[in-house]
Amino acid sequence: MFGKKFTIVIVTCALLLALLVPAMAQDVTPTPGASEPTPAATPQPVLTATTDLFVTSQFRVNVRSGPSTDYTIIGKLTPADSLDITGQNEANDWLRVNFNGQEGWVFLNVVEVNGAIENAPVVEPGPTAVLRDSPIPADTSASGDVVVLTRFNTNLRSTFSTDAEVVDVIPFNTQLVPQGRTENSNWLMVTFGEQSGWVFAPILFFSSGEVDALPVLAAGAETTAPAQATAVPTTSP
Repeated sequence: MFGKKFTIVIVTCALLLALLVPAMAQDVTPTPGASEPTPAATPQPVLTATTDLFVTSQFRVNVRSGPSTDYTIIGKLTPADSLDITGQNEANDWLRVNFNGQEGWVFLNVVEVNGAIENAPVVEPGPTAVLRDSPIPADTSASGDVVVLTRFNTNLRSTFSTDAEVVDVIPFNTQLVPQGRTENSNWLMVTFGEQSGWVFAPILFFSSGEVDALPVLAAGAETTAPAQATAVPTTSP
């Protein structure tokens, strides 16, 4: 009798064990990463900040809000600076630059370009471009004379070429009344003191008058300077 009961207990325990073992196996939670090795991290490339297209200058250059001297000046490009080029105007004579995080424009002929300028996209001035109000000196506005101001020390040359002899240097902030121009209006004949010569028009500030109204003069042309053509120091525009 006792042997029969013992057999029944053994069988019952065996059945319970058979049911519990699979359930326990399913409840085991594997430790993350214990069964499979963690893959090695893929090395990331080192990115070096480089600028492929930028401008510099050997002298102070106005940075404007738009691609023309008709736009306001927002700052200066100095010999210690370089500005990234972000575009150019349709005429390819003004460059859009990143000026302290804002849109700026510099004249191509007065800066040095590093890189392939043809890679700069053609763009329009943005909403921050503001036209300036041109100051007109009281003594010249009535006559309609063309009046210009030097924006920095400006070479007075013997003829209309950057290869021509420099006959004098006109100081910064000097007012001039041109007597003539080249056919393309890129050069103006002016008189500084007793010396007549040519100055590069795009680097000047036009304060009054229309340059197209000036007579076209040939190289070496002589002209009698009117009284108001003598340079007069003035304040910055």
